[in-house]
Amino acid sequence: MPLLAQAPVSRPTPRSVTPVAVTLRTTMGDIELELYPDRAPVTVGNFLAYVDAGHFDDGSFYRVVRVDNDNGDPKIE
Repeated sequence: MPLLAQAPVSRPTPRSVTPVAVTLRTTMGDIELELYPDRAPVTVGNFLAYVDAGHFDDGSFYRVVRVDNDNGDPKIE
């Protein structure tokens, strides 16, 4: 173990990665998504695998609310 403790730490060099663009099409309009595989490679890979397999085709949203009606303000009805 002492050798591991003394080994120099190599840090990845920062690189500019173009985000992956995904369009979520809904009956209420499109939603443009940007995925960053350099920041979350496993999550982006999983999401794209689900997209490619068609798991999101013809799906539905669980909960949709107006922006002005989802802030918890009791004065807003």
